[in-house]
Amino acid sequence: QGMDGKLHRGQLLVNKAIADEVRMIFRDMLQLKFPVAKVIPIVKYNWDDRASMNDNNSYSFCYRDVAYSKHAQGMAIDINPMQNPNRWKPDFSYRKNLPEQAVYNEAKPGTFSENHPVVTLFKAKGYLWGRYFKRNHDDHHFEKK
Repeated sequence: QGMDGKLHRGQLLVNKAIADEVRMIFRDMLQLKFPVAKVIPIVKYNWDDRASMNDNNSYSFCYRDVAYSKHAQGMAIDINPMQNPNRWKPDFSYRKNLPEQAVYNEAKPGTFSENHPVVTLFKAKGYLWGRYFKRNHDDHHFEKK
């Protein structure tokens, strides 16, 4: 379901090891009427994570260094970055939160919170939510452990 309340098609390129469970999670998200802004393969943004985030795009696989990113393996998913921005913890406040225009507000549709049903769905399938990273709260990010 899109932010406009209508059903839209998207394409999420994930690792085949998680394809079935991601399909089930997104099916459950639809039943929960959880809005997702866009789901477009990041190649449309020339593999530019910032451009994708600024367009509020949700994606999984991204061509990048496998040493630091589960996205390079198709084992991570970013959802609604404008509602769920990457926010740096105080020791790293010299870095910019991304997307820069995003403001975290739990009351907004499409936003994750600690006990949100979608966060619970991902955790039940063994995903780590980016909120728990050491240096930042990457609230749009879920990765398979």
